[in-house]
Amino acid sequence: MTSEVGWRALAGALKRHAGGDPHPEVHSILVTAQVGLGAAAWVVDQTETAGGLVAHCHPSEVFAGFPGDVRRGLAHAVHAAGVKALEGLPVVLVVHDVELLAPGKRRAASAPDRDELLTELGLVALIRAAPSSDVLLVLIAESTALVSRRVVSSVNVVIPLAAMPGPMRMTRALADAAAAGLECPDTPSTRCALSAVSQGYVFDDLRQGVRNAALDCAMASCSRDAHLGAVCTALERVTPLSQYDAPVSVPNVSFDDIGGLDRAKALLGDVVAEVKAAASARDIGDGPGGFARGVLLHGPPGTGKTMLAKACASALGASFLAVPMSRILVGFVGASEKALASLFAVARSAAPCLVFFDELQAVFGVRGASKASASDNNLVTLLLTEMTASAPHGVLVVGATNVLAGIDPALLTPGRFDISILVDTPGPADRAAILSGILAAMPCAAGLDLTSPRFDAIVTATDSASGADLHGLVHAAGLAALLRNVVSPTLTYDDLDASIARSALLHSS
Repeated sequence: MTSEVGWRALAGALKRHAGGDPHPEVHSILVTAQVGLGAAAWVVDQTETAGGLVAHCHPSEVFAGFPGDVRRGLAHAVHAAGVKALEGLPVVLVVHDVELLAPGKRRAASAPDRDELLTELGLVALIRAAPSSDVLLVLIAESTALVSRRVVSSVNVVIPLAAMPGPMRMTRALADAAAAGLECPDTPSTRCALSAVSQGYVFDDLRQGVRNAALDCAMASCSRDAHLGAVCTALERVTPLSQYDAPVSVPNVSFDDIGGLDRAKALLGDVVAEVKAAASARDIGDGPGGFARGVLLHGPPGTGKTMLAKACASALGASFLAVPMSRILVGFVGASEKALASLFAVARSAAPCLVFFDELQAVFGVRGASKASASDNNLVTLLLTEMTASAPHGVLVVGATNVLAGIDPALLTPGRFDISILVDTPGPADRAAILSGILAAMPCAAGLDLTSPRFDAIVTATDSASGADLHGLVHAAGLAALLRNVVSPTLTYDDLDASIARSALLHSS
């Protein structure tokens, strides 16, 4: 099932009702959608396109207009819609933020608040009375878990909405641009340009960008040829709603910032190119698109696997969600599985998103091993399911491990972590590149020449050192330079030699 199914099902029910041929068994619909997806706007657009009318009922109007008796507010809204229906007009009544009117999770008190309970019962009564009127009730909430069970069980249909698929998203953006007076022809090149700057954007993000572009063009008196560029520029300034509350970040690391590791960077570059091509094809409606595979980075500790994952997310223009294993490994039965599913739900809402699992073998080890519990086996199975389900939604999973043999074989099959990249201890050329990159950001003395034989001696002396080890050596040398001269510290070869000597003494002890 694709993310388009829910939108099409809702549109079909609305058009059928507005066209005068309502479904005999559908009088109330509960729509679940995250904030900003544009569910209410979709209801209005589809209903009015078919010639129907839309009435709205907001919790603020209900509570503010009738303090102490909020049921009257609901009844007033339904009555106003029913009057229009009696005039022969097909009416859809949209009840917004149902979870505020009939919350599903009560406080810890033994008895619920009286007004809350009366509001819930009043809403249920209105839903059950819907068949006797010509009004189609559409209730909108973020999740069924947040809505009272009485309300959920009373509606005829529950339609969950995911983020709009690429073609629908681009169509809505172009329609908004046309309504705002912006000249943006619906061509593959236009869709590609908008897709490149709106990955992970939902309906409200796109609408905000289009409005900002219209204002910019009006103030600057832009020509029609500059409208598309204005929209792209305005969208780049928009912060996606998915990044406000989700525990995700946008890495400021590129492949150029990582010294050495040329083979690993080249392979990840191929993955980035493939994913970008698939995403563009999805957004312009040419092919299924989507994120098809997972990437497994394996090698000794400290070799730069996390840096590579962040650089990959940055190159994709995707959000970065680093999964802390402590958040998954919960002592209560079923809590680990729930936490993993919740993390993937966050990733889908923040798509395009790169989910990074470090120390993968610690949680997703070989099933059936002597130390594997039933919960561990369930986590591996759930990860396989979530990877398959999340790939079409723009989620790329990258894992890192120090023990490749400790990973369950099912995770290495095609369609899962089928791209395996070795990130080994750097050789002499890689160590020189890593040290050059680190020292370029340090206040070095004039005599610290990276082309001198002394630099080559340092590269040789750090044989078998990982990238993290090299960072630690240079950091310790910089600290020594700072202690020597706090006002104007400068790093010298003597500081580096002393740091290497101290490190060798520590390892030998």
